[in-house]
Amino acid sequence: MEKNRYKNAMALRQTAEIQTLKKAVQEPKNLSSLPLAIIYEGFNELRVNQIELDMLKKELRSARAEKNAAQAKLSDFYDLAPAGYMTLGKNMRILAANRTIATLLGRHKKQLTGQKFFQLICKEDQDIFNLHHSQLFTSKEPQRSELRMVKNDGTLLWVCLDSIFAAGEEGGPACRMVLSDITERKQAERKHKDECLRRMAGAVAHHFNNQLTVVMGSLTSLKKSFLTLIFLIPAPSFMLTKTRYIRF
Repeated sequence: MEKNRYKNAMALRQTAEIQTLKKAVQEPKNLSSLPLAIIYEGFNELRVNQIELDMLKKELRSARAEKNAAQAKLSDFYDLAPAGYMTLGKNMRILAANRTIATLLGRHKKQLTGQKFFQLICKEDQDIFNLHHSQLFTSKEPQRSELRMVKNDGTLLWVCLDSIFAAGEEGGPACRMVLSDITERKQAERKHKDECLRRMAGAVAHHFNNQLTVVMGSLTSLKKSFLTLIFLIPAPSFMLTKTRYIRF
C-alpha cells in the first residue's frame, strides 16, 4: 500500500515537471532568456521523465490487472468452496455468504445478505445458536455447534458451524463461519442408533422368551408332579361313598 502511494506521488510530480517544461517551451520570452545548454538539458530531462512516466503507467496497469485477477480467483475460491461461508454482524445479520451455502439452502446468495441468520434455523435449535453466538462474542474463542437449518422447500439441513471472532468490513465485530453439510452423517448415526435399538429389543425379547420357556417348563413339571401326588394319596372315606375316582 505504501509503495503504491509513493509511486502515485512520483507520477504526479513527474507530470507536474513535464507540464512546467512544456509551458516554458511554449513561451518564447522564457526560451530567449535561457542559455542553450539549459534548454537542451531541460528537453533531455523532459524526454527521460516522459519515458519514466510511461513505464510507471505500464507497471501500474500490470499491477492493477494482477490485483483484479487475484480478486477474481479469490472470489471463485470463496464462492465454489466445498463448504459454506458466512459473515455475521453482532446483531446476527448476514453480511456475506458464498454460493455453496446458498445452494445448500436452495436460495440465491443475494437473498441471504441482510437476513437474520436465526431465521434460517429450525425453531427447536435456535437456542443452540443463540448460545453459540453469545459465547463467541463474549470469549472471542472459536466455537463449534451442530444444528438444523431450514431449506427453501421446508426440509431440514444438518450443519456443523465453526465460528471465529473477526473484524467486519466497517471495523465492527463480526462472526466468520464455516458451515459443513453433515446431513448424511446424521442420517447414518440415526440409522445406526435405530439398528442398535432394534437389536437390543430383539435380545430382550429373546431373553424374555427363554425365561418364559423355563417358567412354563417348570409349571408343566409342577403340574405333573401334583397330579402324580394326587393319584398316590388315598381318597377320604366320605369321597369314596359317592365316587370311585377323582377326574382332573
